[in-house]
Amino acid sequence: MNTLLGLAAATAALMAVAPAVAAPEEMRQINVQYGDLDLASPEGRKVLERRLTNAAREVCGIDDQRTGSRIRKPQETHCYRQARATAMQRYAVVIERDQLGG
Repeated sequence: MNTLLGLAAATAALMAVAPAVAAPEEMRQINVQYGDLDLASPEGRKVLERRLTNAAREVCGIDDQRTGSRIRKPQETHCYRQARATAMQRYAVVIERDQLGG
């Protein structure tokens, strides 16, 4: 199965100088490959979960290095939680399809 699993996260850029004006949402997507994994095995599923978690971290900038504080911005944390939840929903569909022989 060489399909790509897309992970998308909407990140809203909030402007401190004009809080009344909503900034446009930026959509970022990372494709996570899983065709090399045996999703029938617990090990294969665990590797896919790890890849999805890492992709969510990357798409939301959780691990980006920056100067100043190491405290994450609330929008990064929110983005990560949404991205991971979306990824886990897609993961469940992929696992179910694999178990049904699709």
